Amino acid sequence: MRIVVVILTYNSLAYVRPCLDALRRNTGPKAHVVVVDNDSKDGTLDVVKTEYPWVEAIQTGANLGVSAGNNLALAQFDADHYVMLNPDTEVREGWLEALLDEARDPTVGIVGGKLLFPDGRIQHVGGVSAPYGPAHVGVLDDAASWSEPRDVDFVTLACGLIKRQVLERIGYLDESYTPYYYEDADFCYRARAAGFRVRYAPRCVVVHHENASTGKGQKVSPQKARIVERNRIRFNLQHGGPGAWLRASGKEARTLLGHARAGRGRAILGAYKDVLSLSKVIRARRRDPAAFVASRFSPKDRHAPTRPVE
Repeated sequence: MRIVVVILTYNSLAYVRPCLDALRRNTGPKAHVVVVDNDSKDGTLDVVKTEYPWVEAIQTGANLGVSAGNNLALAQFDADHYVMLNPDTEVREGWLEALLDEARDPTVGIVGGKLLFPDGRIQHVGGVSAPYGPAHVGVLDDAASWSEPRDVDFVTLACGLIKRQVLERIGYLDESYTPYYYEDADFCYRARAAGFRVRYAPRCVVVHHENASTGKGQKVSPQKARIVERNRIRFNLQHGGPGAWLRASGKEARTLLGHARAGRGRAILGAYKDVLSLSKVIRARRRDPAAFVASRFSPKDRHAPTRPVE
């Protein structure tokens, strides 16, 4: 069984050592670990190269964003299973075995684990559809009861396993969700449209210092608000259609008002403008939700990696 673990870093110096130390300590099955660095300026790549010789380090030369940065590795390595892992995570013992156990079923294409905040609270145990966009079950009251594996609408690829067959069928993370947010939920929805199940594995436990690279918990800048709202609205139109968006119009109005009160109204209007510019892409994706999505690093019509993994 050939396994590649892909860790995308960007100015992740404060987290990359605990991430890689936990990975080395708690990963049973043999896996080829790749750190793809999105042109960090804080020495992240130097630490990986000098202190972790068992990790393959790749420098992108520019900040490619989440989708393209991960796709660089997905399109390159020939493996049976691709495991995405954020640099601000710390895996616990048995995490990979739990993902692989759920992936044994040939109908399962993607598997995600149980993500915890550093204080032990549940952050993510799979996700469900909601009128205003995909919702993490970890924020819902019944999250603690999710102690058994189950099918879900999506998982976060802060820790997620993707089977090779999924890449062969639907292609890669959609790079038009740039530079981040909603690309993992979109990938799961496309996989489900192609007939694959998305599975939650509760025995895969990972501590996640959420959004260390994108700055969650800090004041939301107009630029970030524009990115997040653009990708959320685009996701809803692509996977739910105009009807779903209209059903959530009250929520949309409250969101716009909240941003306006915070001085980000112009940024949100910019997000709607961005969505209009993506209308052709959205319509194409809606016509065929399971269509192959190529990467700039792949052929246009197939998954054809060139580097074999032992």
